[in-house]
Amino acid sequence: MDERITDTQKINIIRPVTQSHDQDSITDKDIVKITNNFTGKMKEKWIEFLSKKQPNDQIHNISSPTKSWSKKMGYKGYVIVRNNKVIEEFITIRN
Repeated sequence: MDERITDTQKINIIRPVTQSHDQDSITDKDIVKITNNFTGKMKEKWIEFLSKKQPNDQIHNISSPTKSWSKKMGYKGYVIVRNNKVIEEFITIRN
């Protein structure tokens, strides 16, 4: 059985966060801090990710379900959400 997380599951992971909108969205101040933590190719890819953000978009943290980590299929990162849809993802860690 294929146990990879599908795009639909990713959207379901983020959906509860997007329903609360601004209170869970990453702020511009957070974006600066995150940007300063990256170096090299990771920073280049982060800046490319941010370039896809439009003025009313939100950026949120994502993490795969807990059970995916024990199966060595976990990931964490960020998504750009536009009109309650995940537009782009930036994965920072996989196991």
